[in-house]
Amino acid sequence: MTEDITTPETVEFDIFDWIDSGTVAQKSVTIYNDPALIAKIEDVQARIEIAKRTAADEEAAVGDTDELVALREEEAALFVAWDAAKSVWTVQALAPETINEINDDLPMPARPVEPKDDSKSQNPSKVAAYEKARKQFVTDLEAYLKAAKIVSDERSYRYIAAGLVSIVTPKGTATSISVDALKHMAHPSRPHGKTQVNQLVTAVNDATTGDQAVPAPKLSTPSGSTPA
Repeated sequence: MTEDITTPETVEFDIFDWIDSGTVAQKSVTIYNDPALIAKIEDVQARIEIAKRTAADEEAAVGDTDELVALREEEAALFVAWDAAKSVWTVQALAPETINEINDDLPMPARPVEPKDDSKSQNPSKVAAYEKARKQFVTDLEAYLKAAKIVSDERSYRYIAAGLVSIVTPKGTATSISVDALKHMAHPSRPHGKTQVNQLVTAVNDATTGDQAVPAPKLSTPSGSTPA
């Protein structure tokens, strides 16, 4: 028996139009500007549970006590404040030219070269020279690591600023951000700031180099049936 195989119809199209119709990958990061609220929310929720157990032990109608009403109002107010602290940052992939320009403007320092290990040499002068060179290498390495971190941080700020699409908050929407603003965000006086900046630069990197394939949808099947 010969299977009837249908050859797909060939349709001519403009490949340049197809290429130009492509879009740029984007990623979103949600950042809350008032993480101190988390502890307050957890505290009031714990007090609600205690009040509910107390009401149940006293055979009172749960939710009808003045204490529970007040606690739920406090919880609701905290969630309103939590929503007000929300911001959604959308960033997009960077073109290679943009990345190269940033990296060229902010070159990494040269890593010091570790001296040849002559610590077991039979020549005392070689051992002394090695120990002196090794000590200098350690000093130079510490300086290099500090300088490299500064450059890496500066690059990160530039990547985020270049890749930003929008910042949406309850107070309004911004479509750009300065490097100075990002530095202020990551200032040591803001313990969560550096983590937030790291989340943003990771999102830019993921949009630029990550897998852009969409996961295949999982079709639901009736209970007990087996997908074909």
